[in-house]
Amino acid sequence: MKSQEIYARLSTNPKKLWWLLPLSFVTLIVIALGIWFFTHQSQSFVYKTSKVKTLTITQSVSATGTLSPTDTVEVGSQISGRIESVFVDINDEVKEGQIIAKINPEKLNQTLAKNRANLDSARAQYELSRATLKTNEWNYKRLKELFERTGGRSPSQLELRNAQLEYESALRNVEVNKANIANIESDVRSAEIDLKNSVILSPINGIVLERSVDPGQTVAANFQTPTLFKLAKSLETMSLVVNVAESDIGKVRIGQQVLFSVDAYPDIEFKAFVDRVSYAATEDETNNIISYETKILVDNKSLLLRPGMSVTANILVQTEKDTQAIPVSALYYEPPKLNNKQKAFSFTQAPPRPPRSGIVNKKMGKTIYILQDNIPVPLEVEVGINDGINAQIISPKLSDDMQIITSSQAK
Repeated sequence: MKSQEIYARLSTNPKKLWWLLPLSFVTLIVIALGIWFFTHQSQSFVYKTSKVKTLTITQSVSATGTLSPTDTVEVGSQISGRIESVFVDINDEVKEGQIIAKINPEKLNQTLAKNRANLDSARAQYELSRATLKTNEWNYKRLKELFERTGGRSPSQLELRNAQLEYESALRNVEVNKANIANIESDVRSAEIDLKNSVILSPINGIVLERSVDPGQTVAANFQTPTLFKLAKSLETMSLVVNVAESDIGKVRIGQQVLFSVDAYPDIEFKAFVDRVSYAATEDETNNIISYETKILVDNKSLLLRPGMSVTANILVQTEKDTQAIPVSALYYEPPKLNNKQKAFSFTQAPPRPPRSGIVNKKMGKTIYILQDNIPVPLEVEVGINDGINAQIISPKLSDDMQIITSSQAK
């Protein structure tokens, strides 16, 4: 196509394009309105508010642990041998002195009989040595008397000396046989004790928690005492040991009430009391966490609770009755946009005096937002305890008609 023809087509009559001008103008207006609508609409929010409440707030410290009996006794065997009989099983109640198991006594009886026979032999040997002592003593005294009467002519000094040595030897022999009797008597008593220990008795009144032996088994007590039974003195009082975090241990005191539940009875809330707070720290090296062992005494007269149950406990550390409270979420609310010209509420009051003990309780200062004319206005408050849902307001005193902002959402 020639350049003249192209120029002719491009140079169309401007009157034919008049309709494009209104269209462009309308398009610009629509774009401007869209920008204005978007910018103004993005600044409009819907606020969720809550009013001040007067209620009782209880702050608690949560911890987990495991139930266990307060007094447990491990019953073992001091001798080795084959278990002949077992008379109790798990959950059986036992009385102090009750026979709960027996070890086969045949070998023990044999040892005892052998030691008794040795004792009889030693006693006979002792009597024989005493008779010999009397004979040698009489002979020595007779020769000595004769020697003195004859002026040393009869008997000879050698005969007198031999008689003296025989007498002294018989005397020492009697002492040796006497000591031998004492030694064998000790062996007899030891064998009698072993025979007595072959009958295993319950040392307490309680209940059998564990049984780790059956008839026919052989127990070896050469190096350490094997545990045959584990007894609990009573399950009516149990112990709950929990680990309280380092950040919460300062709030826990002896005598504080504890509420807890177990998976076995999810609808029942059990009560207990703090019995001991350990000063020694427990360190979890894996997670680098410091905690402190706290013992809780549990009344279990209903016998619903059992050793080994996992527990989630709440230690009630502080309670404030009839106090002003707001939702905890209001303490952490931040408005999306705040006019800097708005001023916070101010209250003129003297600062509180520290307690005379020298220990100053630090109160947490927070900023909450009040909704006024659909605008969030900041208000500084002094916050006390909280239960995870509501927080105590210490100062200032809030009016009942205040709308406390807890959250907001753009329209």
